[in-house]
Amino acid sequence: MSKILHAVENTGFDLDQFGEIAVQRFLSQFDAEQSGQVLDPESQRIKLLEAENHQLRVDVDIWKTASVYFAHELRGMKQC
Repeated sequence: MSKILHAVENTGFDLDQFGEIAVQRFLSQFDAEQSGQVLDPESQRIKLLEAENHQLRVDVDIWKTASVYFAHELRGMKQC
């Protein structure tokens, strides 16, 4: 927890402007996420969507590479 407090202090945020309960909830959620736990369904959904987004980006890169490869193959066939 000291890492997050140090980070917050370096950003210049005034913790007094936030409610005590909000800060406690944020810190407990941060600690849980750092240890690999997920506290709420929203966090689970975000992690799932991030993983899906990553996989889709990898898939798009594969399709782009394949399309370039096959475009070169087709150009080679037309020249014969």
